[in-house]
Amino acid sequence: MSRRVSILLVVAVLAGFLGYALWRIFLAPSGLPPEGFALGNGRVEADLVDVSTRLSGRVAEIAVQEGDLVAQGDVLAVMDTIELAAQKMRAEAGVASAEAAVAVAKAGVTKAQANLALANSELSRAETLSEREVITRENLDIRRTEAQVTEAGLTAAQAEVRAKERAVDAETASLHEIEARIADSTLYAPQAGRILYRLTQPGEVLGNGGKVLTLVSLGNVYMEFFLPATQAPRVRLGDEARIVVDVRPDAAIPAIVSFVAPQAQFTPKQVETIAERESLMFRIRVRIPPQMVEARLAQVKTGVRGVAWVRLVGEDGSMTGYVADRDAVIYSRDDLVHVLTVTAADPAIGNITLFGHSMGGWLVAEALRQLRLGGQDNVIDRLGNVVLAAPDIDVDVFRRQMRTIGALNPPMTLLVSPDDRALKLSERLAGSRSRVGRKDVSDPQVHTLAAANGIRVIDISNMDALDKSNHNRFAALMKVLPRATKTTFASLVHAGTFILEPVSATLVSSGQ
Repeated sequence: MSRRVSILLVVAVLAGFLGYALWRIFLAPSGLPPEGFALGNGRVEADLVDVSTRLSGRVAEIAVQEGDLVAQGDVLAVMDTIELAAQKMRAEAGVASAEAAVAVAKAGVTKAQANLALANSELSRAETLSEREVITRENLDIRRTEAQVTEAGLTAAQAEVRAKERAVDAETASLHEIEARIADSTLYAPQAGRILYRLTQPGEVLGNGGKVLTLVSLGNVYMEFFLPATQAPRVRLGDEARIVVDVRPDAAIPAIVSFVAPQAQFTPKQVETIAERESLMFRIRVRIPPQMVEARLAQVKTGVRGVAWVRLVGEDGSMTGYVADRDAVIYSRDDLVHVLTVTAADPAIGNITLFGHSMGGWLVAEALRQLRLGGQDNVIDRLGNVVLAAPDIDVDVFRRQMRTIGALNPPMTLLVSPDDRALKLSERLAGSRSRVGRKDVSDPQVHTLAAANGIRVIDISNMDALDKSNHNRFAALMKVLPRATKTTFASLVHAGTFILEPVSATLVSSGQ
């Protein structure tokens, strides 16, 4: 019996990146990107962090090797602390001695208080006897002076206590300083990353700030490339981008534009441009979302070459190429149907999950409609899950599509967010036509749509978005789904409208 495996067929499409067929459009004979897009060559990079010693000393241990993957807080190296341990013992003894001195000073205060009480008592008796002329005026003055001297002695004793207490504080501060030096002798990973270089070995003596390791920080993974002055001003911070690396030309990695250089520079020698070398270029950086990096930390490799794609805005600030995106959906539909047909016919493949994001949702719905019209029910029956995230589909068009597709088993899943700004722009471009991905699960019409077509609609508005567009909340599901219980997944068996609570990783019916 052939071994059955599961396959995840992801059609994650966002505004122009519509699968392999669309990449064929991009790679037109002219070699230029389509209108409304720009691309540049670069490498996947990450920040380099030098892990250094704060104090001079001998390296006692290095706990990692080059290439090791480390998490934030992992112990990387330990410096020798024998001398510091001796200093700590001396400081602890100093604290104990200072505390003993405080006890002695407090005993002196008690003694001075007793002497003052005695002196005041003798002065009182002397004043009484002086009034009766039993003692001389001279003896009375002596008693008064003795009382004043004793009171001054008490004040001095109390000041001595405060001085001794401050000495304790000073000794304690010295102890804490030594403890801080001992703590600094253990070097921890400041963030998740991979060890690039071991710059020293155990037994070597380093000075202040001596470098022990170089860490490739995976908290900020990005690609930098250059665009000419005709395109760079049309790139906006926070816009979505895609990275295609040379080793995986069939996969597009989501990214966000995180930096656009405010000043042009001459083209670096290592930069390749589509046309002849431009004299002045602008540096652009696109960053891979940290959530995605964290979910695939072991797979992240820096230094890999590839191409970054970005969408350009029009002169009026609007996103261009919208019509081209819709045309690309139609172009890609036949290719997706073909892929599904071939995949479903392979007996070695188990469940098939079909996922579409944004206009990719329209592509998935159109492909399913075409399969149903073509009588290929057997292909649709092989689908284990169909998920449309933030589908950029007109509501009336979707009703007509579902009328043909019919209810699926298990039900089709829609991930929606009423505050999706990208779909709000899409509605404006489409003449204020409502989009499925922005529907409110509390709307009775949505309840009717879900019940009539056997669909489960899940509001993911409580999920964190990767940018201000709120168009990519589905990416945060990678953190929530591992915490979900069997009860949560059991809810997905039935059609209906739900709200996802990210903290508890539970689904709540919108009717509750």
